[in-house]
Amino acid sequence: MANSSFTLGYASGPPVITSTGTDAATGLIWEVRGRDGTGAGAYLGAWGLLPVPRSGGGAQLREIWAAPVGTSAKFCVVATDNGMVYVGTRDGHVLGFGRTGAAALTTSGSAQFPETPLGSSSSKRVSVTATGTVTVTGASADAESTPDPFTLGLVTLTRRGSGTPEGVRFPVTLHKGDVLRATAKFAPTLAGGADGVVSFTTAAKPAVPVSVPLIGNGTSTGLFLSNNSLTFHIIEHDGLLIEDVPVGVYVPIVDDLVNAGAKPVTVTSISKPAGPFRVSGLPKAGTIIKPGEALPLRLVFVPQRAGAASSSMTITASDGTSATVAMTGTGLRPVTNFTASPSVVRFGSVPVGHTATAMIRVINAGNQPSVIGRSGLPGGPFAAPLRIPNGLPVNADNSLVLPVAFHPAKAGAYHGTYKVTWADRFGQHSLNVPITGTGVG
Repeated sequence: MANSSFTLGYASGPPVITSTGTDAATGLIWEVRGRDGTGAGAYLGAWGLLPVPRSGGGAQLREIWAAPVGTSAKFCVVATDNGMVYVGTRDGHVLGFGRTGAAALTTSGSAQFPETPLGSSSSKRVSVTATGTVTVTGASADAESTPDPFTLGLVTLTRRGSGTPEGVRFPVTLHKGDVLRATAKFAPTLAGGADGVVSFTTAAKPAVPVSVPLIGNGTSTGLFLSNNSLTFHIIEHDGLLIEDVPVGVYVPIVDDLVNAGAKPVTVTSISKPAGPFRVSGLPKAGTIIKPGEALPLRLVFVPQRAGAASSSMTITASDGTSATVAMTGTGLRPVTNFTASPSVVRFGSVPVGHTATAMIRVINAGNQPSVIGRSGLPGGPFAAPLRIPNGLPVNADNSLVLPVAFHPAKAGAYHGTYKVTWADRFGQHSLNVPITGTGVG
């Protein structure tokens, strides 16, 4: 078993493995990593398939390459073909990664920083070499995490055939063989893996930056949690709506308990969260956690009343270290409400013997999980071609589109009611949609 120091947030994609034939030494694990359900700031990462043993026991999967993909699609599956890797994004783009012969700049490859304790820093040189004449308009370092642990030092230019670097003022025109170099610094404030890039922008079209991956791992002594502060929200509409949690609604977040030290540790005590927070997957006192080993913990917020709530959890180890996570969330006042559009269905005049059809959109406009009860029309000239199944879940903001047919057998005015019933934690409820129509000869 092996672990990675990187945290895969909600809506990250499943792993995809590639290799050159059956040679395990060439195996790579590809995965799109997101921070949360919004998909913002996502990265495509590649890890070596073969674990790297750690001193003191355990093994680690080492990330060897990474690149930003912008806003990732939920549970994005990487596609691979003929040496290329493709990623579809939430904003409708398809990004391709692989070796091509048309790049204006070639890079020095991934900058893999040594394991760096919190409060300290490490540095790596990065460079790009011109394959022809190209104008570079700027260079910057960015990261997928906040706060950004990467910074970029002074960029220098070494002309082909010269061993003397010179200062750079952008934009600068390079010719074949010219090299831009800089020192990237990694100063972690949070334990765990961190991805970033040094991006060199050019005046070439299309305006796609040339990026050098930055890969770091912040370490601390003994136990730590991948997230030491959690705020519970409901994320809907592909991240466009982020809101507090209605009373009675269940929201989970996974947090990893990691041994970042060089020796095994034993769990000695656990202080569980209180109130509307709870946790599952906790190790028992006496559990031994190997170096680099990660245990997933499932933290849950279920507010029982409206208003803000907070708590914390602490896990202490035999080496004297402890891991604490602070949890906050706000409960929203519960609302049970279904609405219909249109609120009244008016067929108007329909010839006798003919059929007219209308659609009713029913929305759970409240914030409570609900299930449908017995619903439909009493009969007569009005009919419901598709009936709602009893027990169908219709959660907050979910909707149903219900067809209604009017088939007058004789002339006259007709009235009916489409009744929709639902149940939630507060009991049984109903919504009546009046229907009118006139049969004409």
